[in-house]
Amino acid sequence: MNHYDTLEVSARASPEVLRAAYRSLIQRFHPDRRPDDPEAAARAAAITEAYDVLSDPVRRAAYDDWLAAQQAPAAPRAAGPVPAAAATGAAARVRTAGPAGTRGTARPAPAGSSGRWVLGLLVLAFGLGLATWLWPRQAAREDDWASLRQSFSAPGHTEEELQALLRRKEALLQRQPALREREAQEAARDREARSLDLLDQPLEIYLGTGAMTIPRVQLVLGTFDGPALRSYILKNRETLVRELSRALNAAKPELLLGPDAEHNLQSMIQDTLTTALGTQPQESYPSTWFESPGRYGVVAVQLPGRYSFKAYGAGPT
Repeated sequence: MNHYDTLEVSARASPEVLRAAYRSLIQRFHPDRRPDDPEAAARAAAITEAYDVLSDPVRRAAYDDWLAAQQAPAAPRAAGPVPAAAATGAAARVRTAGPAGTRGTARPAPAGSSGRWVLGLLVLAFGLGLATWLWPRQAAREDDWASLRQSFSAPGHTEEELQALLRRKEALLQRQPALREREAQEAARDREARSLDLLDQPLEIYLGTGAMTIPRVQLVLGTFDGPALRSYILKNRETLVRELSRALNAAKPELLLGPDAEHNLQSMIQDTLTTALGTQPQESYPSTWFESPGRYGVVAVQLPGRYSFKAYGAGPT
């Protein structure tokens, strides 16, 4: 069975037909779709190999030549050198007839015009060839990425299966470095979706010698079941802020006024919310597309606005 047979197309199939056949077959025979079929993995590998060869114009041309050599009968050997008379006749046929009195003399082309035409045709051919080569590869890359993402999102995977899919993801990123930037952008959007502001107004706490004002508290949630936890926090924001205010008002002033004040404040906020929510962000949960192992709860606290301290009888610092 040759590569065309594997993809179930004719030897004259266009790049569009090849791509459509590949997408259809790889979805049918993907091992994740046929867990009980021991031959699915081998069939999927053969389909991928066939498409890799035939989607590359250079490799396809070489493969077609090899295939033709395998299928065609051996050509008879030449009897010997071309007779001189035949060579002379051939040479005579390539001579061009000029104006009267110059019969048999080739008429020269205008200086430089032939070179420009040839150069233009070469540039056009190169551009078309490059586009033909790149387009199916880009399409195949997108198909592989979408298929892997869909497989990962399917419910019911064990942690071992999730780890195997993540290894496939990393292997694809190694083969396709251009996907790294896309992955980074998707991860940034995912982190943004898991971030939320806890305060709807500045929080003021009292530290004995003065008052501290915290304008913003931004929480970052873990990737495991983040949307549900985000919804719960927003619904119970008032209660959580009240718990946070109670904990910070009871803190030792030196912890929030010393050189490590910001770090201590972030830790106190995270610990208070972890207790109030009943989550354990340090424990391991099933792996997610962006995090392995997954984490559940408030995994980071950020203070985007500058918090300030105002001593009684003095201006803010």
